[in-house]
Amino acid sequence: MSNPKSRWILLAAYAVLFLALPYVTQPIFKSVGDGGFGWILMIFYLALPLLGLGCGVADGIVNGWSLWWLIAPVILFIPHFFLAMGAASNLSVYWDEFFLFTGIYVGFAFIPNLIAGLVRNYLQRSRAKS
Repeated sequence: MSNPKSRWILLAAYAVLFLALPYVTQPIFKSVGDGGFGWILMIFYLALPLLGLGCGVADGIVNGWSLWWLIAPVILFIPHFFLAMGAASNLSVYWDEFFLFTGIYVGFAFIPNLIAGLVRNYLQRSRAKS
């Protein structure tokens, strides 16, 4: 049976890293000519999806698959959408970016979690039969 405590620990670690990573690393790379904008895009396009991939796979291996990995990336991206993306001034322009980023994050978090969870269940069933 899955351990819900380990699932909440992984989700909490994912949430803290997801929310803090762009803001903690931005001052370090502000000295770049573009004011750190390229770094922020790299964080949004590369680091955050890989973070979701790693945490989703780890949770799938330990606890099985979960629908939380469909919801968590969307909820966690909302603060980035309003703060880092500067979308509060004109929401109609940025909704396509919101759906693009949340689709990337959900795809990189839920699909690997689902695959790892299904593999885990298959291996447990095959061990139980033998």
